Amino acid sequence: MLRYSLQKLAEANEWPFLSPLSAKHPLVVSGIGAYTPFCYQQSLRLIYENDCDFPENMMELTVNCTANELRCPVHIYSAVSSHKFPIGTLVPPHLSGGSASDETDDLYLDLMTKVVELLKNPELNGPNAEEPCVLNCVELCSQCHRVLYRRVQSGAVITSIRMRIFVRTTALLKLDWTDVLFTAYFDNATSPQFNRVPLGSLFAATASLNDVAGAAFGKRSVYCKYDDPNISLEEETITGYFYFPMPYWHEALLVVEGADSLQDSVTICFQITTVDNLYEPSQTGYLNGVKTYYR
Repeated sequence: MLRYSLQKLAEANEWPFLSPLSAKHPLVVSGIGAYTPFCYQQSLRLIYENDCDFPENMMELTVNCTANELRCPVHIYSAVSSHKFPIGTLVPPHLSGGSASDETDDLYLDLMTKVVELLKNPELNGPNAEEPCVLNCVELCSQCHRVLYRRVQSGAVITSIRMRIFVRTTALLKLDWTDVLFTAYFDNATSPQFNRVPLGSLFAATASLNDVAGAAFGKRSVYCKYDDPNISLEEETITGYFYFPMPYWHEALLVVEGADSLQDSVTICFQITTVDNLYEPSQTGYLNGVKTYYR
């Protein structure tokens, strides 16, 4: 068993939790986050232990105060994201119980140090790093739908999505992306794996365009060209990025739609990157997303 305090995780200056793999966000409501990878072959159990007693009816209190939109006395939000590697993928050995003292841990530390450097600019070093940023653009209005990606009778892994949104009438970058919704269907599923998830949740673009430099998703300033030479929108500006792998084997459909609350028509510019699907279907699930988490 490996035991770490949340304080150690948040301070992000002690192995294995190093900045920017771990971070304490500036806003209290943003909490803390850690992107230190823990690889395992068979099972993994994550447990939160508190050093004081919670009320016996903690669950009931939380459900009630959340349902009534009240501030809960104690309310812990958490999410864990994971994915399977294709069969045959080699990864460094897992962390040992102590500090990086032997040769294996030294190699792991060297690898993670390089990862830390890459994550200082995740918008430039994701799975699409080898491809230039060239965006397609579509217009979107309230209650309108636009297809961003559709493939049939073929398999792939969607490895990255880049996106930026402009107000059509002013050509200025839109601040709040929560009134544009994202839906994704994979392999003829009866219900979507992503069901009308606000782009504000997908890219952390809710009412402001401050930098969010998450390892797996966020928004940063990126230089991109447009596939249409007649487009005169900003080329270097805040761009949302999403790096969770989305494998499918037969068919994929990604759609955006304008919510009822979308007042002004917008221009959505995007780039979707894929690679060959080497995952074993019987051992791999689909990425699912709702408004607050991905799994």
